[in-house]
Formats: sequence, structure tokens, C-alpha cells
Amino acid sequence: MKLDAGDHVQLRDGTAYYGTITNSEFYVQVAGTLLSIRKTALVWIIFRNPYGYRDDQVQLKDATELHGTVQDEQVVLRSDSLGDVRIEVDQILAMQFLGGLGDD
Repeated sequence: MKLDAGDHVQLRDGTAYYGTITNSEFYVQVAGTLLSIRKTALVWIIFRNPYGYRDDQVQLKDATELHGTVQDEQVVLRSDSLGDVRIEVDQILAMQFLGGLGDD
């Protein structure tokens, strides 16, 4: 069953954006290896922060959790009300990829 939801980007300053993340893949450095992960395989990314995780946390649909560093510099979120919003990764606290949940 596919959920009728969009993607969610939570910034470190508390601002939240809802829409569709248009990046088709993300690059994550894990234990010295650079991985290319398709957006369709992602559930969420929580970025490292001084009050929580020391590494970026990446949750995949198959329940794999990766700990590493997201290498992308920007995320582009398409919103009906705002159009395309370019967000620097260092401003982001977390992203949830809700638009693809329920897809196989």
C-alpha cells in the first residue's frame, strides 16, 4: 500500500519543508567506501549534530542502517507553494522520504 505523503526536510533552525526531494541519489561515505544510494531505497537521514549522533544516520527500506557522512552539498525540494528550494546539507537536521514508502 502506497502512502499519499510527500517528503519532509527539517532544518536545524526548526524550519520544516514538505514536498518532493528531487535528488535521485545520495552519496554516503561509510568506513572509507563511497556508496551511491538511490532515493527510492531511503526512509530517512538524520544528520550528525552536537546533541545527538556523531555520524549521519541513514535508514534504508530494507531496515539497513548506515553510519557515515553524506557527501552531497545540496538537497532540492520541490514544493507546490515555493517551487524548487535548494537547501545546503549543513543546514539540515533530518529528511524523511515519505513519498516513496509503500513502493516495492
